[in-house]
Amino acid sequence: MTAVHVTVEFVASSDADFEAEQHRVTEALFDLETHSPEVSDAAQICDSEKRFVALSIYAEGKSVDQATANALSAIIGAVEKSGSASWAWQATHVTPAELAKDANKSQLMSA
Repeated sequence: MTAVHVTVEFVASSDADFEAEQHRVTEALFDLETHSPEVSDAAQICDSEKRFVALSIYAEGKSVDQATANALSAIIGAVEKSGSASWAWQATHVTPAELAKDANKSQLMSA
């Protein structure tokens, strides 16, 4: 099995209640993590002033592509399942899991 750490950065639309959106989406990601054996260690970083949320998760698969797809499925699924406003993605970061475990979040976000 191959493991990756995936982070997707989002910006919530200006008409959204940012705190409520961020809370619903984060809870949905943690719920998906609980029910999906191929993903683990979900996390989020947010900046309410910039309306920015970065959602990240570790995922496993038979290949890097499959592991990345599993992670993206969980993250995008959380946004689609619970977001009630428009969320636009900014960037996606895929990091080998071993590298991600050794790095801190600020290093990963600047990768």
